[in-house]
Amino acid sequence: MNWIFINKQVLQPKEYEQVISHEKVHVQHKHSVDLLLAHIITIFQWFNPLTWRIQKSIKTCHEYIADRQVIDQGHELFDYQSLLLSQLISIRSVELVNNFNLLSIKKRIAMMNKIKSGNSAKLKALLVFPMLTIAFFFFANMTSKTNLSQTVSDTENIEGSWMAVHKKVNEKQYVSFKNDKAVFITIEDEDVILIDEFSCTLESNEISLKGDETESSMEYRIRNGNLILFMDDEEKIFERFDGTYIVMDGEMRKLNVPTAKSVKSFDYDYVLFSILLSKDGFFVDGEGSDLENLESSIRKELASLSPTVKTIMLEIDEGMKMKDVDKIKHALRENDLLKIGYVAKAHKSTGITETNTALLNLLPPKTAKMIDLDNLESKGISLFKVNHSLSSSYETKARDLHEHLKGNKKYVILYEYSNKTTYNDYIQTLDMVYSTVWSLRKELASNNGWDYNKLTKEQDKALKKKYPLTLTMKNVDVK
Repeated sequence: MNWIFINKQVLQPKEYEQVISHEKVHVQHKHSVDLLLAHIITIFQWFNPLTWRIQKSIKTCHEYIADRQVIDQGHELFDYQSLLLSQLISIRSVELVNNFNLLSIKKRIAMMNKIKSGNSAKLKALLVFPMLTIAFFFFANMTSKTNLSQTVSDTENIEGSWMAVHKKVNEKQYVSFKNDKAVFITIEDEDVILIDEFSCTLESNEISLKGDETESSMEYRIRNGNLILFMDDEEKIFERFDGTYIVMDGEMRKLNVPTAKSVKSFDYDYVLFSILLSKDGFFVDGEGSDLENLESSIRKELASLSPTVKTIMLEIDEGMKMKDVDKIKHALRENDLLKIGYVAKAHKSTGITETNTALLNLLPPKTAKMIDLDNLESKGISLFKVNHSLSSSYETKARDLHEHLKGNKKYVILYEYSNKTTYNDYIQTLDMVYSTVWSLRKELASNNGWDYNKLTKEQDKALKKKYPLTLTMKNVDVK
């Protein structure tokens, strides 16, 4: 109302005059009355998102008015803007009673630098108020008759990664929702300038965020397949992002997982933990480790869990070498963790839109031994070898394998690779084998008049018996 609270000790005399001039404008224009009326309306129209936006807009407009009058009174523009920035840096902000936050300051400085509008522009601006009034009552009438959850298209799962549709060329903003956690990332010129990680819960059209020292919430919408977040006094649009940036060990890291056709969707609720390997480092469930101490890291992780599931997800950069990947597989076998998934992006031909996809695999137990390849033919078993690198095209290899399996009742597929084989080549070869066997099963199901997507247990068993996935793998550099 008529009171101004200020600490003279933290301000120079010139700065004190600027602050007093600013706050006097709020007092003289009765801005407190505007805010109280806005709060009262919000109390009764709390379910209406427009009221919250109007309240914030009124507060922002008050600051624009006060800033303009301070400049009109003769105070230097540069000095006043410098004061605003210094207050932002030095004062621990309490949102209820001040307007010192980065986005607000940027907007206010931009507004001060604008050229004043002419009379015609002001007349056009006046039209906003009757339009807002009409929209306000129209929306209030709609929400009184309709359940709010029905007005929001929030049925789509927002789990996964999203990238902001930004006007700024040099700035990228990402948000990722995974395992009830939310990570907000802002990157400028490929340098990380902000990483915030929260635990989150979704309720209707609101996201509740909880950090180590802070709690907050924001509204969201799904509109035309995009995620709309109401943050920092504005509406931000995010589109699905199938990208390479992830946050591990509190830092920003790049990870390019391979793309494959034979992936399946998975739920992280059924995953014990994840192992990540990239050029930036090695991580077990988000904590930095090293390959030499991998087995002890896994045992430590197991000791802290009460596993009801034992599936491990491997998130590995496609450029890594199989020498290191084999170390991970060996450590998992030693700890009897045999159910694994090679995280990979779904090829566009699959039509899969889920973000959590992988090639699921079962490792052999640590007691398993390599089969005697020399005696296979004497047992009536044919052998099809796949080189560690696909020298011929994917389609050619798939066709050769298809014909071989179709012409032999019993077979073994041997995949040979080396320490230098890239992880991408490894996954592409696995993908080729998986896809070929599945295509033969689908072909047989179609010939029998079965719906491949709705197989009975007996039908599924018959297909697997006819075309089993008898794949064995060997690193030729390991004796």
